[in-house]
Amino acid sequence: MATFQRKLMMVGISSAFACLPTGVFAQGASAIEEIIVSARKREESIYKVPVVMSALTAGQIEDLAISDLFEVSDTVPGLMVNNNVLGIGAQVSMRGIGTNVFDPTIDQSVSLVVDGMQMTQGTAYQAALFDMQQIEVLKGPQALFFGKASPAGAINVSTADPTDEFEVILKGGREMEAETSLGEFIVSGPLTETLGARLATQYTDDNGYFKNEGYATPYNEFTGAKTPESTDLAQSEVFVGRLTLVWEPTEDFSGRFKYNHTDTQIEGDAGQPQLSSCPDGIRSHPTGLTFIGNGEDCKLDDTYHIVHLNPAFYPGFSKIPGFESYPAIRNNGVPYTDHEQDFGTLELNYDVSDSLLLTSVTGMYDTQQSSMINAAVTTADAPLFSVDPDFERTDVTQEFRLTSDFADSPVNFMVGAFYQDADMDFFNNLGGNIATLRLPQLQLGTQKIDIESKSLFGQLIWQATPELEISAGTRWTDEQRDLAAATWVCQLAADFSYTYPAGCTPYGPVAPAALPLKTPKISSDNYSPEFTVTYTPTDELTFFAALKQAYKSGSFNTVTMPAAYVEETSYGDERIRGGEAGIKARLLDQQLSVNVAYYNYDYKDMQVGANDNTGGVISIVTQNAASSEINGIEADMTYMPIQVEGLTLRSALNWNDANFKDFPTATCWGGQSFEEGCNQLLDKTTGLYNAQDLSGEPLTRAPDFTANFGFDYEQPIAEDKLIFRISSTLYYSDEFYTALQQRDDMIQDSYLKSNLTFALRDANDLWEVALIGNNLSDKITTGNCAVSSTEAGVFLSDSTYGFKEPDTSWAQEDELLCNPDKGRQIWLQFTFRPAALFGS
Repeated sequence: MATFQRKLMMVGISSAFACLPTGVFAQGASAIEEIIVSARKREESIYKVPVVMSALTAGQIEDLAISDLFEVSDTVPGLMVNNNVLGIGAQVSMRGIGTNVFDPTIDQSVSLVVDGMQMTQGTAYQAALFDMQQIEVLKGPQALFFGKASPAGAINVSTADPTDEFEVILKGGREMEAETSLGEFIVSGPLTETLGARLATQYTDDNGYFKNEGYATPYNEFTGAKTPESTDLAQSEVFVGRLTLVWEPTEDFSGRFKYNHTDTQIEGDAGQPQLSSCPDGIRSHPTGLTFIGNGEDCKLDDTYHIVHLNPAFYPGFSKIPGFESYPAIRNNGVPYTDHEQDFGTLELNYDVSDSLLLTSVTGMYDTQQSSMINAAVTTADAPLFSVDPDFERTDVTQEFRLTSDFADSPVNFMVGAFYQDADMDFFNNLGGNIATLRLPQLQLGTQKIDIESKSLFGQLIWQATPELEISAGTRWTDEQRDLAAATWVCQLAADFSYTYPAGCTPYGPVAPAALPLKTPKISSDNYSPEFTVTYTPTDELTFFAALKQAYKSGSFNTVTMPAAYVEETSYGDERIRGGEAGIKARLLDQQLSVNVAYYNYDYKDMQVGANDNTGGVISIVTQNAASSEINGIEADMTYMPIQVEGLTLRSALNWNDANFKDFPTATCWGGQSFEEGCNQLLDKTTGLYNAQDLSGEPLTRAPDFTANFGFDYEQPIAEDKLIFRISSTLYYSDEFYTALQQRDDMIQDSYLKSNLTFALRDANDLWEVALIGNNLSDKITTGNCAVSSTEAGVFLSDSTYGFKEPDTSWAQEDELLCNPDKGRQIWLQFTFRPAALFGS
């Protein structure tokens, strides 16, 4: 961030504080709402819990028109949620710590917890969330209370429960830019004196924000490419349904059941990365093929120029005797995604006594996704291969907790146990182009990972004095992951020398243990302690400090098949250790709340990922960086001035210094020279170097400074029969790297996004109409990029790295592919609550 911009931002923050009145207001003035959170699995005030966190209430979620976790990241500095392709799902970072890996079988460093069910696979973050009661964003390691450890943080979502009285909500909306239609139906209320129910459904039909312009016409119809039938990218239909049942038969027992279903159908380049940088320009390949053309400008914007695939040129195994049951390219060569998710929880609470609560939480999660994309992102002639995989994950979890609340004792406790049984199946189908590559299949196989995790946890809380609380706890976790491959596996030889099907080995029904896997099993056994001190001299002021340690288990590289199962595919655990301290205060007779915290953490063996295109052969790898360190300051402020009734001012900022401490084995980009830094790990056979040293360099998706500023203003009009509301938010981010290799064109420039909402509602809440504008300046940004040899069609490239002499190969430097976030959205929404007509 430029010096002038930084100074301007700090002046604005200072001015906001300087303009606050210093007088003491009379009792009875409107106060900032006290939010009750469950960050420690107890109901506590956000102003007293010793955790750095942000919380959004149902009203704030409605006012800010938040409908998914991508929009949450625009309201919480330090949190980034970005798109990725296929079954990999979203990439989530907190304070620069996150998962930037092209691997669907890795856990995210920031976990998602919905109604008590912890989910760590990236596709879970893409589930549409609506009818939410509260969102809690917990920052820093969360090892003790949310299933397995979450080293970077956790997003804890609570959806709405049944209401005490009958309620019906109808909502309709239309978004102008992507021509999206939205409809919601919610019905809630008591079924009996002890049983309440809530049914919430949502349907959206999206015509696609991005455009695939008519330039995307293949130059040569005999190369396997075809012109897209539609310029809209990507068209989608999404259905979301949730059923909630709450049963309270006695004062001592209650049960809550939640079941969610989402069905997402996307047609046309779903999740497709965009060609965003071409260091060597655009030109024809020596073979006569042109992979980039048709108006492609190699810039990140709202326009693609990508071709689809002619299925006649991608037969896969389907035409080979004995392999007819294996599919050719699907969906007639049109990129697509079909994604279903089912998840839910059953929570049971029993008061063993007046001071002991026994809780059981049973969770289930199932995600199934099939998809296909033009992974080479060619815009003129055909890609040489198709990526057409399936991914499925199933989780069953069980947690028991016993929590004390001894009013007459200074000591209370929580003890519990957690169990997870999960499996992931990744069907990897990498089909060849028989016209250009002359191979019908490059990779085919199923890799399966079984997970069994067990943990015990406990915490003691000692109220040493009425003002001083000391707590200590730990979680012990034992996790085992088993890797197996099934059916047929076909792997292209590194020298391209084999003729089909000699490179395919039929493992068939052989038991997984008999497969020649170098590392078929990995295990983790660790402790994650936590120690906190909380000092509350008054009800309006809290000081706290915490020391924490957390782990995230290792896993296996599964996005590409390992060659002959002799190469190492596993990677190890990720560990974080450090602490934080902060102040939480409500001032000016509760008109002002201020929270400030400092944190410092060391990471060891952070799991990072990159594309490796050495010699034009694409390999997607996950590796452990040696070590990294983050430290920074978080601050937020909310102010409700009594002089202007109905006005709320809010701001938040995060200054973050996140760097690799020791990482001498980072992947180079294709074409990176010795002088450009690719000077580590010499290969004596080739005389080339294979790695670069990123020690001291910034982490991926780690801007130095992020901030948001906003206000809400609400006033009655028309003789108090109507309520008018206006809300605005500005979100700023410094520049940051979007890919691990850290080339100059891999930087997302600093940006400012603005949101604005106008709403008018009936004073009795019968109806509301809202005009909502998100990202009004139409900034197209990205947080997730990767290298690829698109220009040379990947496998025709001679791209190498680590050379000392000038490179004379065709494709000297990799192109850059990025997953853009949506630009401007303009919504017109109408909400109707007919139950208000009957006084409910």
